[in-house]
Amino acid sequence: MPTTWIEPRFSRGAVSRAGAALAKEAADDGAREVMENWRAAHAYPMHAILMFVRQRALRVDSNATTAQRLKRASSVELKLQRFPKMKLDRMQDIGGCRVIVKSLQAARRLRADIERSRTKNYIHSQKDYVAHPKESGYRGFHIIFRYKGTKAAHSGLFVEIQIRTRAQHAWATAVEVVGMFIGRSLKTGESHPEWDRFFQLAAFEFSAPLTNLWVVLSPDNTTSETRERSAPGVTF
Repeated sequence: MPTTWIEPRFSRGAVSRAGAALAKEAADDGAREVMENWRAAHAYPMHAILMFVRQRALRVDSNATTAQRLKRASSVELKLQRFPKMKLDRMQDIGGCRVIVKSLQAARRLRADIERSRTKNYIHSQKDYVAHPKESGYRGFHIIFRYKGTKAAHSGLFVEIQIRTRAQHAWATAVEVVGMFIGRSLKTGESHPEWDRFFQLAAFEFSAPLTNLWVVLSPDNTTSETRERSAPGVTF
């Protein structure tokens, strides 16, 4: 039986107004209905772009892992509240695809392949968190697509592609798991100084083969210094 894909039922203006109400924590059921429909409408563009990415990922790494997810409604609301100037109709990661490959070389090859590919969908923007890691230590390649395929009702919707190595994904998963145990969303910036520092140092250590440096903590863990690495680590 063919899948029935949800289409946007409300104008972008209505979506923007619903997002503004959610950001102020003043939303009624009507605003949430608009948000839920807008969120669900990203399912088809996300699926279409996943098929496009999966084909290319398997060329680069026959054991590549691909996945898709719609951002949870609660996460959409929290993001709007954390970034009050953000517009719901411009949020770029409601639909997300993730690719996990064996190495940084494979990740770079996949990114280049996606950039060269001919597709009706087009790249809106990119973020290179390998060359420029987040303050948390997060690394990966993010590519934002805008859907321009055969379903006109979904035209212009954003889908985010994340490309990670296995080590980068293990690091990101550890951040989420620790966050659940300590009751703080470390991945979204809810600070916990000790764990924040741990994951920054872990990310630096994983990336050391690219810099030939490693981190040495003082006995009381209050200061650190970098030294030349004498043995290779894991390519991050």
